[in-house]
Amino acid sequence: KDDTVKVNRLNDLAVKVIASNPMAAIDILQESLQLSEKIKYPLGSSVAYANRASMLLYEMKLDSAELLLNKGYELVKNETAPAFISQQASIHQKYGAIFQQRQWYDTAIKKYLLAADLYKQAGHEEQAIVGFYNIAVMYGFLDQAEKALFYARQVNRIAEKIKDPEFLSRSYIALGDAFVATQQYDSVFFYAQKGLMDPYVANNAFMSGKFEQL
Repeated sequence: KDDTVKVNRLNDLAVKVIASNPMAAIDILQESLQLSEKIKYPLGSSVAYANRASMLLYEMKLDSAELLLNKGYELVKNETAPAFISQQASIHQKYGAIFQQRQWYDTAIKKYLLAADLYKQAGHEEQAIVGFYNIAVMYGFLDQAEKALFYARQVNRIAEKIKDPEFLSRSYIALGDAFVATQQYDSVFFYAQKGLMDPYVANNAFMSGKFEQL
């Protein structure tokens, strides 16, 4: 049926095929937008705009991505239901990624932290893991090792909670980098060893190389 469930499924399907068939993803998102407008479902439209913005972000078309996020945000910014708050968080996290690519690190960090607060409010704290990881990386660039360490620990905490092997390994790298900066070399060695013993890392040449470097 042409209802909200169909819109949600179209948006989910687009995300699943973005990597393998981006042109199909664009068509699916366009169908989602048209149906959302027909049945007056602003949340569906917002998600479709944000997903299309993500694709443009990957292509480094930052201005175009930001314009679509603006459209998506206008549709949900005044709503207070958990699903709308979660979508607000998702959009702010994508704004953070745009500002990070522009190297506007202070602004990006504020956006990621705002997204984290909204995700927690909506009951989806685990979704903040991407933002926390990027904050840790940015504080590393800014030579603020203690702050980098704090957010690396947040990534590790959430990754342990949700049992996410990729972000667990990323957290070990972020922790290792922070401990290098603070000259706590026993801790560097601990996380390097922990990473190299991780089965997920064994099949990832980049991560294995990073842990060997640590």
